[in-house]
Amino acid sequence: MQADFQMLEHAIENQEQFAKLFGLATISSPSAIAANYPYIISQVAKKLRQSHWVKIDNIITRIKSEKSIDIKAFDNKYHIAIKYGKSVNHKYSEDAVILFRKALRNEPYEI
Repeated sequence: MQADFQMLEHAIENQEQFAKLFGLATISSPSAIAANYPYIISQVAKKLRQSHWVKIDNIITRIKSEKSIDIKAFDNKYHIAIKYGKSVNHKYSEDAVILFRKALRNEPYEI
């Protein structure tokens, strides 16, 4: 499910209420995020034996084109965006590595 969480977040003052509205739990431990999303895109590229992170970014673009889902547009089991001040760090899960591997090999994949 895709949703514009930023727009909805502004409609609710308390972030806990916002999370409860959607049945979401807040992650209290940064180590939980690190455990579930351990890779930055260059680490994914290295793990998949690609010479540069751009090749993985191209796979993400291809997946968006083929499946009409932009996994970088929202937090999901493949990707999470972590804000640090004004910058955003994109982190990827082991599920993402498996998905990208299938796409690189031109194997069938589902999201």
